[in-house]
Amino acid sequence: MSGTTPLRHLQIGGTYNVRDIGGYTTTDGRQTRWRTYLRADSLHKLTQEGQQELLDTGLKTIIDLRRERETVKTPNIFASSDAVDYRHMNLITDTDPDGYGNPGEGAAWIARSYKILLDERKPEIGAIMSTLADPEVVPALFHCAGGADRTGIIAALLLSLAGVPEETIAED
Repeated sequence: MSGTTPLRHLQIGGTYNVRDIGGYTTTDGRQTRWRTYLRADSLHKLTQEGQQELLDTGLKTIIDLRRERETVKTPNIFASSDAVDYRHMNLITDTDPDGYGNPGEGAAWIARSYKILLDERKPEIGAIMSTLADPEVVPALFHCAGGADRTGIIAALLLSLAGVPEETIAED
């Protein structure tokens, strides 16, 4: 921690993108709670120290947003843990949906893929958001492979529901 303000970017051994979505000011002047929701990259390389650091945050639940094949290739270290409630909640299909296009298209490809996810994966998004809304599951960490796209969508929805301005959400 830096003074009395927690760090947004957590340096956790075996990860490179663990962020807290707490501390953002909402449009009505309140603030999102620290250490309630963490977003992250894949946890398959967590060190023993990194595992303990996450557990020391009070973490209760881990939601793995990755595809089934990703969880097989690089299993989450907490998948069979008794220390946290691990839930695999695949945000995207295990087959590539039509319409994504070519990743080489840059921003247009990203925008199109996000739109497809939001339009075609509503039941999955609803289940993830319902899980995160349960006070019994927090503090919770949700992650994908890189901690940017799939986690970014969930983080944006959570921050939007909390009333965080769109500019702040886009920056996050």
